[in-house]
Amino acid sequence: MKELTAVDGHEDKAKCHEGSTKDPTWIVNKDNGVADVIVYLEAPAGKFFALDEKQAKSYTNEPWIDQPFCLYEPQTVAIFAQYKTEDGKGHETGNKFTIKNSAKVSHNTKIKGDGKANETESHNLSAGDTKGVQQKIKFQRDLLPISCDKHSWMTGTLKTFEHPFFAVTGKDGTFEVKNVPVGVEVTVKTWHKDAADVSKTETFKAGDNSVELKVKSKS
Repeated sequence: MKELTAVDGHEDKAKCHEGSTKDPTWIVNKDNGVADVIVYLEAPAGKFFALDEKQAKSYTNEPWIDQPFCLYEPQTVAIFAQYKTEDGKGHETGNKFTIKNSAKVSHNTKIKGDGKANETESHNLSAGDTKGVQQKIKFQRDLLPISCDKHSWMTGTLKTFEHPFFAVTGKDGTFEVKNVPVGVEVTVKTWHKDAADVSKTETFKAGDNSVELKVKSKS
């Protein structure tokens, strides 16, 4: 991985360099597991995943991102922002996204919304603010880029969903999507900021299911 040399000459260089300066775009373990891949389900064409309020509330999803040095951990997060009922109407879940800063330097974290569902918001976080700030996130089809005005090389991504059937892979490349619909054909898809999207149809059965997905760089 390349070095993030953008920190050279920056007033926070020494403290930033106490952590990794490697480009975190591809985090791959010894078994070729890839981190920061969003894995999600898509309903058959013309259909959607319908949930009632009780079902929606049974899915807990309030993701967070930290800045232990001058990189985001994790780089990619996803949130269950909205659900649809049988009548096709969308309902906000009210789930919030938390931004923390466990670094020895302050950060200014910006979450760029589409200006319709989500306005762009900027948060100043002092050094060591591990409680952080929370921001309510609404469903929008575009990704929400995350950046730091103080450290321009820092980038992250937040993706919103209108169903809870998704997960983000950990550093070992594994993921778990809970309580998936069974007995109906769905499409399993992936998103990674530097990988070609993967798409695979599956019909899940009750109990545990296993899916292997291989992602490759777009370049």
